[in-house]
Amino acid sequence: MIQQVSRITNRRKDQQPEIFMIDTNTLNPYLERTPVADPANFHGRTADVRWVLERITAPRPQCCSITGLPRIGKTSLLRFIAHPEGARGRAPGFFRDLAPLLIVYVDLALVSVAPGTRPSSEAVVRHLMRAIHREVRCQGLADDPDLTVLDQYAARARSASDWPEVRELFTDYVYTLDGGGYRLVLLLDELDSTTAWDPQMAYFLRSLVMQTNTAYVTASLEPLFELLDEHGRVSPLYNIFSTHALGLLPPEEARELLCAPAARVGVTWPPGLVEQVLSLTGRHPDLVKMAGSAMWELHTKGELLTLEAIAARVRPDADGLFRSIWRHVSEGEREALGVLVSDGVHSLAALAALPRLQSRALTVDQNGGTAPFGTLFTGWLRERVRQARDQADLQLDGRWVTVEGQRIQLTPTEARLATYLFERRGQTCNRADLIQAIWGDEELKPDSKVLDTTVQRLREKIERDRANPDWLITVRGEGYTLRE
Repeated sequence: MIQQVSRITNRRKDQQPEIFMIDTNTLNPYLERTPVADPANFHGRTADVRWVLERITAPRPQCCSITGLPRIGKTSLLRFIAHPEGARGRAPGFFRDLAPLLIVYVDLALVSVAPGTRPSSEAVVRHLMRAIHREVRCQGLADDPDLTVLDQYAARARSASDWPEVRELFTDYVYTLDGGGYRLVLLLDELDSTTAWDPQMAYFLRSLVMQTNTAYVTASLEPLFELLDEHGRVSPLYNIFSTHALGLLPPEEARELLCAPAARVGVTWPPGLVEQVLSLTGRHPDLVKMAGSAMWELHTKGELLTLEAIAARVRPDADGLFRSIWRHVSEGEREALGVLVSDGVHSLAALAALPRLQSRALTVDQNGGTAPFGTLFTGWLRERVRQARDQADLQLDGRWVTVEGQRIQLTPTEARLATYLFERRGQTCNRADLIQAIWGDEELKPDSKVLDTTVQRLREKIERDRANPDWLITVRGEGYTLRE
């Protein structure tokens, strides 16, 4: 399609505006980086959609917990399920021959609270009630003679201020829907933003599930048992949920996400390049869309479509995604990711974190082992490990040692010990050689206890905790080694 656009310039009154043409067929079809709102733009997640639908369309709807790190597709999945042309349109078989199903999407991040405070139970419930009533009005359900009282409940809830009154109004609202033959499914997005509830809130929400045909589908970064832990006690709300972690896209769905937007306007990507891009992105949905956008820009500008050119365009936005992921993983998970891209020592904490990395879609099985998803993420991790090493590494300059950016002066004896160890870094140095290197010119050489004392003094200057050294390691029965 060609559109005419007038460009306003400094011109005389009798001069016609300058006209230039835009071919709208060249507009980038990959620009949508926000969660998908139009079901036509929702690609993949077939198994995930089915997993949710099997539970919420059961005769008695079941509660589900969707987990995943930022930008993995949690919000898009919930919106697709809620949209009348989404899951209902693509999987109509799940919605046949059952009581009406009222599916309501609720963004809990929009609960209005004062800065620095947690949302109260009544604020959360009022927010839920507003979202449900908007959907009820949109579907015309309030015109049903059996449901006209819903307008009254919603109006009263807007001015209700205390928890008992809000709880009673919401209970009456849900019971009225249930009595009218409706099954209510609340899709609760951004649960992380409102988990600091009073225990009464968890018991209340659980009671509605137990007594009516109501179910919740939550989306959060962490599993519910971690979010809703009450000072070591598992919340009563958790044990009615099934948990499902969103993973990386299967290869065929990642190809669809990369190729379908371009195909709709008659552009086909080379198959070989597509496979390279999937390897680059690791089939992470957000990275796949970034790569598609980069390919489109190169295509429309007539530039050569190479993996290097695509990666160069993707890296700035990918860096933001990777930083977000890094903020949401634990120290043990960070260490494990660092181990996977280096030849570091496999600590118990790193090994224990590997299964969790897989469940959080951060790693893939590769060549009989485990690796971070995608070459782009792997490269980012390697650079981060390198920078961390440069900042944390020991450096020796005469009688001065630099550790974590701090320059510390050594005594002559400590400097001789450090010099000998640095020259043999990574090797085990026996006690006799160390004593000879430090006190070789002295007629009366000290014994091993003096060496141990010198080692301890050096550790005090280079280690965070000399009792648990990171650099200067004791090799039992032999001597010492300075770790690389």
